[in-house]
Amino acid sequence: MLRSTDPATDTLRITITQDAPPMELSPTLLRTLQQMITSAIHEQLTNLAPAQATMQPEVVVPEQVDPTLAIPRPEAVLGPAQQLPA
Repeated sequence: MLRSTDPATDTLRITITQDAPPMELSPTLLRTLQQMITSAIHEQLTNLAPAQATMQPEVVVPEQVDPTLAIPRPEAVLGPAQQLPA
């Protein structure tokens, strides 16, 4: 897994490489990710104009997660990974 930060856009990018094992996401991990994403969205919204900051973000995670659910590798969806400029 490659992890890099782009200071120009304050973006964290995580790239899962081909040698990474298949991912299994437990319901607890999904809820944690949901909370993290919701917090990040809310933080971004509060940096907007006050009228826009009243919007409430919502991230929905199903209660039951199929343990056999396969998560496609990013390169299968996006093509081969590219190195970020240093």
